[in-house]
Amino acid sequence: MIKHVVNVLDASDLFRKVVGLSKGFAGFGNALTLDLVEQPRGLSLSSVLNWYLREEADINCSVFIVPSDLPLLGPRDLKGFLCKVLKPDIDALLILSQDGKGTNGLFLRNPRSISIAFGQKSSFELNKRALVKAELTYDYWHSLGFALDVDTIEDLHFALYRGLSFRPFGKTV
Repeated sequence: MIKHVVNVLDASDLFRKVVGLSKGFAGFGNALTLDLVEQPRGLSLSSVLNWYLREEADINCSVFIVPSDLPLLGPRDLKGFLCKVLKPDIDALLILSQDGKGTNGLFLRNPRSISIAFGQKSSFELNKRALVKAELTYDYWHSLGFALDVDTIEDLHFALYRGLSFRPFGKTV
């Protein structure tokens, strides 16, 4: 699925650089067009992302964070994303997970402006509160391609029902 997500992001020509956060899968960097940041053991996803935004992200660039397990992500989802982020009056865009509680996408014009939450069941509410506290303007959005991440067997069944066909990563035998 990471290959699918990176390919969709690359094909959109919306992003200057794609950075992946890896938990022991450094080999993906050779096969995909992305830079990898290794997630140190013992640190949460939110901790590593906040470190990256504070220390490594280009201060002059906006940042868009998405999970790598979005099997239904497609060009239509990115067109909708673009329509939202082109609004000059927003500092951030929150994209909801399928259950409406998680964050499956977060666009920040100034990545160093807040501390974010990812990988938690209530991350949408936590991120919304952080944006309000930082006095940033935001909008939120829902699309099926961004909403469906694969956390459970039911998510996988839903993706297959919606027509997803899995292709193996790398060579087939």
